[in-house]
Amino acid sequence: PLVYVIGLAYIALLPELAVEYYVDENAFIVHSIQAASTSHDIKPALNLPGPDRVSGEIIHRWLSDALGTPSISIRGFDNDAVYALLRSRRSNGEDSIVIVVPYYASKGNQVSGLHIATALLKYLNTVKWLAKDIILLCVPGNNPDAVSNWVSAYHSDYSNRNESQHLPMERAGAIRAALILDLPPSTEFHALSLVCQTGQGVLPNFDMVAIAQYMMQQHNIPLSISDHYNSSLLRPSMG
Repeated sequence: PLVYVIGLAYIALLPELAVEYYVDENAFIVHSIQAASTSHDIKPALNLPGPDRVSGEIIHRWLSDALGTPSISIRGFDNDAVYALLRSRRSNGEDSIVIVVPYYASKGNQVSGLHIATALLKYLNTVKWLAKDIILLCVPGNNPDAVSNWVSAYHSDYSNRNESQHLPMERAGAIRAALILDLPPSTEFHALSLVCQTGQGVLPNFDMVAIAQYMMQQHNIPLSISDHYNSSLLRPSMG
């Protein structure tokens, strides 16, 4: 009888107890992931000469030439920062993902995060499955405050006329995730480092971390996972 009473009590309390738990029905099956893009998709972007000088105007012009499509909007922000907005075909305008890319001056055939991000954005512009808008935010590598300033303006109340002048195009929805792609210009890369923790200690979806690790292994690219990012670009505002 006691066990029966306990069972009934547990069933009665189940709705309250279930609130404390969350089952992610969108979990990835990591080992079923396959690369959809090929070297043919990214080669044109990698062959572009990088910007030999760094300023918001130069990066704005470089992105316009590199992306070369009117379906991706490009805007400047506070002189040094430049952001591009890709509105996906299936998006309802409520969710977005931000890719932050610090930019540096490059020489000759050096490849940087700008090249990789541009190739990614052009590829995502062709797919049909993407359901979130993508924002590419390019900031000077030596000016991390540009990130927090942009985020503050993005989240500001648009009834404020002064704030709205900062962002001359409509928003892409709430920022659900943010990634920093920090690749200084170089002619070759030997390994990648993946930092999972933000300035606020918030951890990402580790399915995404496992996918990155799995894909790097498939292509024999050394990958290290760290909890320390030695750049001030990773600030609490992007947590």
